[in-house]
Amino acid sequence: MADNQRELVLDTTRLEPWEIAAHLHIRLAYPSATAARTQRLIKSVCADRIAVMIEQNPESRSELLARFPTYNPRQVRTGREGIITNFEEAHRMGAAVLALVKEAATGELPVVNGQRRQLSLDFIVQYLWPNSANAGEEKYLMWVHDVKKRQVRKRYPMAHLAAALAWLAREKSAAGAPMELAYDDLDFLRRWVSKACEIAGYIRATPTCELMASQLIDLRWIEPGQVFAPGKKA
Repeated sequence: MADNQRELVLDTTRLEPWEIAAHLHIRLAYPSATAARTQRLIKSVCADRIAVMIEQNPESRSELLARFPTYNPRQVRTGREGIITNFEEAHRMGAAVLALVKEAATGELPVVNGQRRQLSLDFIVQYLWPNSANAGEEKYLMWVHDVKKRQVRKRYPMAHLAAALAWLAREKSAAGAPMELAYDDLDFLRRWVSKACEIAGYIRATPTCELMASQLIDLRWIEPGQVFAPGKKA
């Protein structure tokens, strides 16, 4: 991956599928992490992945540690419970983005109470993060403001990735399948990044998403015979 936090280069000729998944996972789970912390977290997730593979196939231990010495679980702090995924929040943020860019993507406004209308971010956030605690109106609105700040706006740079994840989750739900982050499924990861590149175009074409569009990280997917990025057809 490039050192620049504004760019994410996913090169399948250099990275294993689970390394690519770790980059995407950490970018969404820790949207405001520094470049150094992002790298530490990715390394930790990858080391944990190696630990799982060794646990499942003990005979592969020597080969795995020889191939991936940087991810030796004995030398890297890992913890399957310690890495906070925040994927539920990333998914909801992605759903908010899909609602915001629906007109750019489909030519039609979202439908609310039987009528098509342009939705504000405030409306969408209150719909996706309802007052489940039955707090008073003032307290709830303060909480919603905090949600917009911490869960939505902090993820503006990864809005296209979050929206693509939400889109894939809807697709899987329609097929009756659960949504899982497939660490070893290169096809899933390719479709995720490809869809994110497509959605980046919709974000940039939506006037109300100007700030979000200005913060999007640049994505680039590389594999033999295939390179795609926002503005390029996958």
